[in-house]
Amino acid sequence: MANLTEARDTEKGLSAWEFVVEPVVLTGATIYKGALVMLNTAGTADIAGGANPKHCIGRALETVENAASGARIRVEQGLFKWDNEGADAVEAADVGSPCYVTDDQTVHQTDGGTDLIAGTVMRVDSDGVWVLTIPPVNSGVTAV
Repeated sequence: MANLTEARDTEKGLSAWEFVVEPVVLTGATIYKGALVMLNTAGTADIAGGANPKHCIGRALETVENAASGARIRVEQGLFKWDNEGADAVEAADVGSPCYVTDDQTVHQTDGGTDLIAGTVMRVDSDGVWVLTIPPVNSGVTAV
């Protein structure tokens, strides 16, 4: 797959919590509604698969295009269905294991050694992978 070029209706699963975070967006970045969002090593939000990855933090609740310095984005944490990478597809046997970012809407099975973890595989369907995405406790992201 490739990065999003417009908003995406990413399916959301049932979860026991509803956390929304509002990190600052990388200046100049475009993050589309429905995208898998990460924090980079500078602590700013970018599309998953962007440069200098640190942690995936959830699904974008809105589109922020060409972010101005200091712009924020609302990001929801939880269980979301992402596309499955065909060449390195996540399989049913991977439930309970981490999966990795291919781009801001796709995950894959195998860690190449430096791949960013998208979250924990909860279910694999014929049309996608249900992934639980929450930031680590030490990510610096707090709920609003």
